[in-house]
Amino acid sequence: INATNHLESVIGNLKEENMKLAAAITKPPYASYCSYKSDSTQVSSTVTFDSVFMSATNAEGTSFDISTGKFTAGTAGVYRITNSLMVHMSHGDSWLTIHMRKNGIQINESVYQSRMGSDGST
Repeated sequence: INATNHLESVIGNLKEENMKLAAAITKPPYASYCSYKSDSTQVSSTVTFDSVFMSATNAEGTSFDISTGKFTAGTAGVYRITNSLMVHMSHGDSWLTIHMRKNGIQINESVYQSRMGSDGST
């Protein structure tokens, strides 16, 4: 009886795992967030946001915290992170540099830079 119970338990676990894998194939995890920031004078800091316009995910543990600017991928996978921004600089000879980080490490390929020269050139 113990061997039978053990086999039934193993079979039950395999069925549960199979159902999870089938769901991942037919409904792959996704996460989509759209946030807004009206303006900022932050220097050397993480960009935070004022509000979330849209938030949708089926990936367990996935979140975007607008107060810290941190996206957490709760499920292993491939994520596409995009951004758009408008820059107004009024101080002469100013630089704006923004880049993303993954696990605290700067992603050099994500850099966005804008410059306002003291003569008004960009």
